[in-house]
Amino acid sequence: MLKNLKTIEGSKELTKNSQKNITGGLTAYVSSCHPVYEGAPCLTGFPHCPTGFCAGYVCSPTAT
Repeated sequence: MLKNLKTIEGSKELTKNSQKNITGGLTAYVSSCHPVYEGAPCLTGFPHCPTGFCAGYVCSPTAT
């Protein structure tokens, strides 16, 4: 899907670094979890449950 984004008129190609911090709507997602970010929204990488919250060093899904 990201490959198709660069074909949209007026869009810019996303690099790997720009994909690490994705902002959707009003929610900013951290790129990697650390105890400092406890409870912060993050991206799990799972297609069935893409978002979650940081719990220690792990992004825990919000739903299963």
